[in-house]
Amino acid sequence: MLAIFGETMTPEKPTSPSPPELFNPWEKTEIIREVVARSGLISDERHFFRISPDCPRLSIETIQKALELRGALGNFFACLADLSRMTELRVIPRETREIISTALLRPLSRPDRRIARNVRQIPLMFRVDAMIDTQGDLFIAEIEGDKKHGFGFAALTKDMATKSGNENGRDKKFLPGVVPLLEKLMNEFPQPIAIIIGDLERFYRPEMEFLRQKLDERGIQINVLSPSEIEITPSGEVRHLNSGVRIPAFVDIPNMTDRNKENLLKLLWEKSELKCLIPPAPMFGLKSALALLFNEKTKSFFCGSELNCEPLIARVPETHLLAGKPDAIPEGFVLKRTSGSGTSGVALGSSSAKDKALWQKALNDEDIFVIQRRIPQKLFTINREELKCPQALVMTEQFLRLALFFVVVGGRVRLADISGTARETPDVHGSRDSVLLPIGVN
Repeated sequence: MLAIFGETMTPEKPTSPSPPELFNPWEKTEIIREVVARSGLISDERHFFRISPDCPRLSIETIQKALELRGALGNFFACLADLSRMTELRVIPRETREIISTALLRPLSRPDRRIARNVRQIPLMFRVDAMIDTQGDLFIAEIEGDKKHGFGFAALTKDMATKSGNENGRDKKFLPGVVPLLEKLMNEFPQPIAIIIGDLERFYRPEMEFLRQKLDERGIQINVLSPSEIEITPSGEVRHLNSGVRIPAFVDIPNMTDRNKENLLKLLWEKSELKCLIPPAPMFGLKSALALLFNEKTKSFFCGSELNCEPLIARVPETHLLAGKPDAIPEGFVLKRTSGSGTSGVALGSSSAKDKALWQKALNDEDIFVIQRRIPQKLFTINREELKCPQALVMTEQFLRLALFFVVVGGRVRLADISGTARETPDVHGSRDSVLLPIGVN
């Protein structure tokens, strides 16, 4: 079995008041606007956010709940790997195997199913999407164990907080940042390490270039490349096409138009001839994986003494595989396509044309869907710039989506940072009318 555990950290009570504000909101807004402009991340309209001088702060109790997830998340990935192998070994009842196969294997391509049954590594960097309910409690909506997206923005929000004076000593203690922890993780790997930008994720490139820049400042060699910029030699070495430099490690292996190259890279990884920080196992990002935590026939696998996931189960809203053809999305639930990201695969149960279309797709398509209990979200007061008048700040009540970033260093899952995306509607996602925010600690 794969086992990995988080560290124990007891938050200290504050011994002194927070330092006075260094800048007023207008000064902070200008500083943050300059930080964002220099990052290069606003040149791509798909990655444009509104600017805010704010840094919403979570209570120590909420931070402690996030810290308690570390070992459980590592165990969750290890359980998924174990369950995928069990479907082939036939060591569990047929009906249980079918449930696991539906959740973990059916959404995958044939080569990815083979990898899922043989994966021996959990993701060493991953993101968890969360929210705060109206009672102030923390809930996990999705676990993104198959994607690198978001880590560049976490590096950006850390810069925004540091340079605007929003970061304080408690933030540094509990949220050290993704860059310092990625530095430690990548020093465990042979360098240079490549970030490959797949053909379908080219809009990630500015974000990954920024992350490369921040890691380069700390002496970590990173190449951001497209699939066409790498070659695989007859002896199985991966090299940078122009320089001929051997690339021994990737952050991940994304989907590529050249499927032969993609599959050969995955085969090299399976043979341990290529290292990856994020294993090429898409099941680690499937929303249907969360449904296994609540199914009567599978939930016991996540509550064992060796791989206990109970701290995670307590934070995940009730989630189930969509079964049969009900007349409508059940009351109090949202509908989600198990693979993919963004809001295109999410229906909130409204009467909108988009929600109706996705519901019909869920009833008639071969894709796997889940239903997840809706969490009543807390509203946060956020100051944001007014796009039509950038010198003006508007105070609004917004829903806040949290991105928790974890990095595995020395075999220990570490909470690296938390960033936020705020929007005036509950379908929070990165868009032109959303606000990108650093998150601090009270």
